[in-house]
Amino acid sequence: MPGVFPGVADLVGRYYSRQGRELSLMEWALSYENMTEEARRVARTALDGEVVVSTVWLGLDHQWAPAGPPLIFETMIFGGPLDGETWRYATEEQALAGHAYAVVCATAGVMG
Repeated sequence: MPGVFPGVADLVGRYYSRQGRELSLMEWALSYENMTEEARRVARTALDGEVVVSTVWLGLDHQWAPAGPPLIFETMIFGGPLDGETWRYATEEQALAGHAYAVVCATAGVMG
């Protein structure tokens, strides 16, 4: 029924497996629901007991630009002067490199 759920068509093709394979909303939801938090985690580093750098697979494309690869991984800093700083990536390899960069930034307390 057109018009009942405006914007829903925009969500089609916005879900991806950890390996980057496109998923339907239902496939993504079932895989995410059946996955433990540990299985969604790419990396986690605790610094000085107050700051945590966490990198996870989201599977939901956070690429809001009109062009570009799907951004399905996210690194975030919790605590410290960089609390809330966030980076997103297309691949797990990029996410691991980004995690290492975020750890350096969080350790120094400044963006590099």
